[in-house]
Amino acid sequence: TISGLQSTGSATAAGAAEAPVQVRQSVQQADTFKSCLTSIPGSPLVRLPGSPDYRTYGNGLRIIRWQSPAAVVYAEDAAQVQAAVLCATKFRVQPIPRAGGNSFEALSSGNGALVIDLTKMSAVDVAVPQMTATVQGGTRIGEKMC
Repeated sequence: TISGLQSTGSATAAGAAEAPVQVRQSVQQADTFKSCLTSIPGSPLVRLPGSPDYRTYGNGLRIIRWQSPAAVVYAEDAAQVQAAVLCATKFRVQPIPRAGGNSFEALSSGNGALVIDLTKMSAVDVAVPQMTATVQGGTRIGEKMC
């Protein structure tokens, strides 16, 4: 906790190890990277090379350097982030989180990487009595302050 703010729900390899049984089983049963991503519980949007608008999904809208990620997953909750990280780990693909959408150099993407887009995870929960706030990784200040 820093100045009454608390961060939770990090997408680390350790966090992925604590993934729900259903998530771990779906990843263990997958025999290809694509099947691993498309078997993530809850069926998040997955964009692969060859998908419509793949270049835009893979790089974002405002960039000066193009990247070609192996895939882009639009996670909707922490379990989907965990599953995506487990898929990346299993198939030796670098996972890269993308949250704010403000990287003009496409640093939130990467050639051959798995981009885990967090824009659908933008909830903010403020607990005034405890003086804490839980802010999901896809939250953008302009969306919450207006």
